[in-house]
Amino acid sequence: MSPLIMSRTHSRKGSSRAPRLSSLLQQEIAAYMRVEMDLPGIVSISQIEAAPNMQSATVWLSIYGADEEEILKTMKSETRSLRKYLTDRLRAKYIPQLRFKSDPSEAHAQKISEALRDLDS
Repeated sequence: MSPLIMSRTHSRKGSSRAPRLSSLLQQEIAAYMRVEMDLPGIVSISQIEAAPNMQSATVWLSIYGADEEEILKTMKSETRSLRKYLTDRLRAKYIPQLRFKSDPSEAHAQKISEALRDLDS
């Protein structure tokens, strides 16, 4: 088999693992946030994007009733403890580096809902 075909096969295998890892990360990070953290407001994970090589992942957060910057700062400060928690919980060769970002689509949807509510009044 030529190296090119082997490479394609390997990349397909890797690409199917990234969504599976994202799903597991979402479940476990949500559990960590629920059990180990006392966050103000409502914070949920809207999506996790794992890189195809699974070395990094972006965690998109929906934040309601709390300061976005403060929540992101808190999550960043918890990254080391969170990665240790994930290492203990997941059977993965490598736990990706985590980046936390606020999901802008949620804030936009909330603004539209408020505008529609104001029109009804």
